[in-house]
Amino acid sequence: MKKLNVLVLDMQPITPATGGGRLRLLGLYHGMGDDITVTYVGSYDWIGESARDHWVTPALREICVPLSEVHHRSAARLSERLGGGTVIDSAFSRQVRYSSEWTRVAIEHVKKADVVVFSHPWAYWPLRTKLRPEQLVVYDSHNVESLLKADLIGFDGAAGDLIREVVTNEYELCRRADLIAACSHADMDMYGRLFDVPRGKMRLVPNGAFTERSSTAIAQSRTEARAATSLDQTAPVALFIGSNYGPNIEAARFIARILAPVVPDVVFILVGGVGDVLRQEDLPPNVKLTGVVTDEERDTYLRAADLAVNPMTSGSGTNIKMFDFLAAGLPVVTTEIGARGICDRQSELPFVIVEELDAFPQSVLALVDSLRTRDALSVEAREFVRGNFSWEALSREFGHLLKTEHARHPKALFADTAKPKTWLFSTWNVKCGIAQCASYLAEALAQEGADLLVLGNRTDGHVAAGLVQEMRYPVVRLWTWDNHLWRDSSCDIETLRALLKEGPPEFAIVEHHSAFMPWRYYEQVLSAFREAGVRTAVEFHNSRMLSDSELDDFARAADVLFVHSSDESKRFSERFQTKILNLPLPIISTPKSATDDLKTDGRPVVGGFGFLRPYKGVLTTIRVVAELRSKWPDLRYRGWHSSYDSEAVAHLDECLSEAKCLGIEDAVEIDTAFHSIEEVMENLRRCDVVLLPYEPSEEGASAAANIAIAAARATVVSSSKIFQPVNPAVKAVAEHSVQAYAEAVDEVLSNQEYRRSLESSAADWAEKNSYRKAAEKVLGSLHDVRATEHQ
Repeated sequence: MKKLNVLVLDMQPITPATGGGRLRLLGLYHGMGDDITVTYVGSYDWIGESARDHWVTPALREICVPLSEVHHRSAARLSERLGGGTVIDSAFSRQVRYSSEWTRVAIEHVKKADVVVFSHPWAYWPLRTKLRPEQLVVYDSHNVESLLKADLIGFDGAAGDLIREVVTNEYELCRRADLIAACSHADMDMYGRLFDVPRGKMRLVPNGAFTERSSTAIAQSRTEARAATSLDQTAPVALFIGSNYGPNIEAARFIARILAPVVPDVVFILVGGVGDVLRQEDLPPNVKLTGVVTDEERDTYLRAADLAVNPMTSGSGTNIKMFDFLAAGLPVVTTEIGARGICDRQSELPFVIVEELDAFPQSVLALVDSLRTRDALSVEAREFVRGNFSWEALSREFGHLLKTEHARHPKALFADTAKPKTWLFSTWNVKCGIAQCASYLAEALAQEGADLLVLGNRTDGHVAAGLVQEMRYPVVRLWTWDNHLWRDSSCDIETLRALLKEGPPEFAIVEHHSAFMPWRYYEQVLSAFREAGVRTAVEFHNSRMLSDSELDDFARAADVLFVHSSDESKRFSERFQTKILNLPLPIISTPKSATDDLKTDGRPVVGGFGFLRPYKGVLTTIRVVAELRSKWPDLRYRGWHSSYDSEAVAHLDECLSEAKCLGIEDAVEIDTAFHSIEEVMENLRRCDVVLLPYEPSEEGASAAANIAIAAARATVVSSSKIFQPVNPAVKAVAEHSVQAYAEAVDEVLSNQEYRRSLESSAADWAEKNSYRKAAEKVLGSLHDVRATEHQ
C-alpha cells in the first residue's frame, strides 16, 4: 500500500522542541499513522548551526538547512531598524532569496509530496508556483499572524511595509489552501472576518501535551523533584513556562514586578528563555529564573511545583504551556487569553481559575490554602488533558483528516466528487447527550456518502467533550445555547444566510430539543433553508414543550420529521403523517466481542448510566442492592452519572447518605465525571446487569438505555414510556417498586441462560437500529423528496 507523503515547511527546527511552535510541530506530526510518512523541511532562526537530516520518530523525518550568512545579516539589519524585535520569520518570504540551498531542498521535496503543509505562512510565497493542482495544500496556523505581528511590530515606517507583507502572505495562503488548521475557534472566526475564508475549509486542530510522557514523568515524587532543583521542600511553588517571546515576556514581568512581591511566601519559578530577558532586572527574592532547559529539566520543575500561573495578556491561538501544566496535574490561575481554547469564566474547570490580572494574588493564595485537595485536582487535570488534548491522539486524528481530505480533493486522481453536501444543526462537542448522538449520526452520514458541515452551538460557557472530534468535520459555531440561565439562547440567522449564499447544501438535518432555543429561532433556520432550496429533516428529541400549532409549523417547514416513538408521531396532524419517519433512537453498532465477560473478579455488579437526576432512579437502585445483599453478599453498584449542577450535587449526597444508612456504602460507587460513550460502554460491559428504574417520563427515548443495549448488557428498565421504543431488547418491570426491581435483577443474576438471551436480544436490536441504518433511512427519505420534486 502506497503511503501518503506529507511535506511540512517552516523556517525553524523541530528539535529541540522548545517553545510553542516547535512543540506543535513535534506533537502534530510525530505519529500520524502507519500509512503516512512526514518530511519536515525547516531551518534555524539563529546563526552557526550545521545541516541536519534525521528521523525524529519512525514516521517523522526532520531536515534543517541553515540560512546563509547574508540572510542572517539582512534580518539583523531590518531588526535594528525596527527597534530590535525578531523579524527573521516575518521577513522570510522576501529574504529567502539569500538562502538558495533552503529553497532548492524545499522544492525538491515539494515535487514528491501528496500533501504540502505550510506551518506558518512564511514559506508559502517563494514556493507557491511550485505547487501542483492535485496536491492538497494545508495551512497549519499557529496564530493569526497578521494580527499578532501587527501587535508586536507596529505600523510605523518600515514596520508598516513588513506587516503588509505578512498580511499579503497569510491572505494568499488562506485563499490557496484547501484546508486551514487553526488552534482555536477565535482564530477561525478572525480568518472569516479578516480574509472572508469559507468556514468549510477550516478545522479546529488544537494544541496539546504528550500525555504518555507526562504520566511517566509524574511518577517521581515532589520531594525528589524539589531536591533535584534545589528548591525548599516546604514553600509553595508556582510555575510559569515561556520562551523569549513578546507576550511571554509581558507575562513574566507581571509575575516578577506585581504578583510575586504581594505573595512573598510563594516561590515563582520562570522556566525557559523568557528568564534571559529578566536577568538584568531587580527581581524579588521569591522569583527564580532557570533559563533554557532540556525536556527532562522542564519535567522536573513541573513535578516540583504545586500550581502554575499563566498571566498572558496578548497573542492568539492557544497556550501550549497550559497543556503541559495540566498534564502534570497542576491547577492553574490564568487569564481569559491564557485559557483560550480550553475554557472561559462561565465554563471554568475545577483546576483552571480564570481571572483578571488584579485578582491573581488572591487566587494564588486560595490555591495554596487548598493544596490539601491537590491530589484530586491533579487526577482531574491529567484526565482532562488526556481526553481532550493528547498529542498522541491529536496526531493520529490529524493524519486521518489529511488522508480523508486528500482522497476527496477535487483535483486529486480518483477523487469522489459525487457526495451530497449535508449540513447538521445540533449541539456539538459539548457535555450534552444529544451532542454525543449527533457525533455518531455525523459519522454514519459520512459513511453513507454525505459531505458534512456541522452547524454547532458556540462554546462560550461550555467545556468541550473531546476536541479530537472537532477535526473530523468542518464546524461553524452558529448559535448560542444558554444552559446556565436558560434565557439567552439564540441563533445568528444572518451568518446562516451568508453561508447559504456561499453554497447551499442539498440536505440539512436539524436536531430539535425544546431546551436548545425558542421556537422562533428554529422557524427562522428552517425558513432560511427552504428559501435556499435545501431539503430539510428535523429530528425531535423532546417535543412535549411545543404547542400543537408549533408542531404544525415545524411540519410545514420541514420535508421529513424524524421521531423516536409512536406517541410522538401521533402529536402531529393527520395531513403531515406522510412526512414522518418513525425510527427508534439510533444505537452505536455493537462490537462482536461485546458479549464477552470483561470482569476481573467474580463479584456480581449492577450498573447504571445517565445524568444524575432524581427521576432516573439511582436512589431506587441503591435500595435494590440493599434488598439483594442477603442473597448476594458481594453485590455492588457501579454507576456513571455525570453531575453538572447544584441539583445533581445535592442528589449525589442524598444517594450516598442512603447507601450509608442501609449499610452498603462499601458497595456503591458513583462516578460523576462526564465520560465518552465509548468509555461508558466499556465500563458497562464489566457489569452483569444494567438497571434503569426511571420514574414516569414523557420524553421520547432513552439514550442511557441505548448505551446499555449497545454494550450488549442485560438491561432492566421501568415501564416508563421513555423505554417503550426498546422494549424488545430489555426486561421491562411493570410495577415501580424496589421489590419488583429486585426480583428482576435477581432473575438475571440467577439464570445465566436468561441473562445470555437478554444480551443476545440487545445485540440484535443494536444491529437493526444502528446509526448507520438511521443515516441511510434519513438520507434516503431526503433523496426521495428531491426526486419527487424533479418528476
